[in-house]
Amino acid sequence: MLLNLKTLINDFLNLLIPNCCIYCEEVINDRSKILCEKCFQSIPRTYHVNTPKFNDLYNYLYKSVDIEYAFSMFYFYTDTPIQNLIHYLKYKKHKEVGIFLGEMYGREILNNTKIKNEFDVIIPIPLHKKRFKERGYNQSEMFAIGLSKILNIPVNTTNVIRIKNTLSQTQKESYDRKFDMKDAFAVINPEDLKGKHILLVDDLITTGATIVSCAREIKKNCKCKISICSIAKTR
Repeated sequence: MLLNLKTLINDFLNLLIPNCCIYCEEVINDRSKILCEKCFQSIPRTYHVNTPKFNDLYNYLYKSVDIEYAFSMFYFYTDTPIQNLIHYLKYKKHKEVGIFLGEMYGREILNNTKIKNEFDVIIPIPLHKKRFKERGYNQSEMFAIGLSKILNIPVNTTNVIRIKNTLSQTQKESYDRKFDMKDAFAVINPEDLKGKHILLVDDLITTGATIVSCAREIKKNCKCKISICSIAKTR
């Protein structure tokens, strides 16, 4: 009876205010989703979890910072469903998108027997307090929460902070990005991270300037291992 009532309410809402895919605008019956199945399945996957130490992201980042593994869920292209998805996560207050993707990727990581038990703590790339106040949440933390639920690994948001309020990195030249990220992060109570294998996570990796700067600061202050994970990366 309850299930039938929920179905009736859902059908009525779809008639009154249709829930449409944020990319193709097709009506979606499931109001918990913002992308239709066709658009979601069209997002190009990296399959990095199958080769977490030998893939394009790892090879690119390892030149700049000592890391154990690096893996991203999707490849990012402009004017595609993944751009819309990340835009809704970051700017439209759809926090559930990050949690859902984290849970989804967490299951994929669990299927990889090599890395599923590797990590001790998950640290999302922190936002500056001013940016956090404007947005109301950290989109990378939402992704981290989803990963944590599946991997049963704690999320730490207190030991690494952002002390420099940098502008958006997407519109800058590579040199400017690297310069802008210098001294952007600080580690609080580094002894808490000593000997840990940290999974450092972000929503989108473009040049890698942000996540490399954060990883370097952590490595500089405490003896630990770091691996890197993101929702998407540019090609």
